Amino acid sequence: MTPRRLVYVDTSLLAKRYLREPDSTTTIGFLKSVVIATSSIAILELTAALHAANRSRSLSPARLQAALRVMASDCLGWYRLNVSGSVIEKARDIVSAYPLRSIDAIHCASGLILNDAQRATVPFATSDRRQRFAASALGLECLEVTAPAD
Repeated sequence: MTPRRLVYVDTSLLAKRYLREPDSTTTIGFLKSVVIATSSIAILELTAALHAANRSRSLSPARLQAALRVMASDCLGWYRLNVSGSVIEKARDIVSAYPLRSIDAIHCASGLILNDAQRATVPFATSDRRQRFAASALGLECLEVTAPAD
């Protein structure tokens, strides 16, 4: 059996596991095939996305609670990177150079720091077009899992 490889996955892809979005089926298959690394802030982002879907009535209260339980179980197996001072400093440099939201810059910075820590190339997976462009320009190997969204 081939060992699953470590891949940095941002929240735009992780959300497809818990919310019905375009390309969810493809993304779920991908997520099952890799060891997920992500920023610890992704858990907050996912929780916020699930509650927003509930508030907009696209996710029932029962499905919200089920999704939160599954997420809590799933994230126990994720390699989570803390949002440290070095991540924030690197993210500040990234937002100075690329038109990203702060959270997207945190994911890019975390991906870079993970590559350094692993002393190897850890692929970066996102469905956000701007984030993918910046990550690639920063030297991260970007995986195309789904059609990029803006």
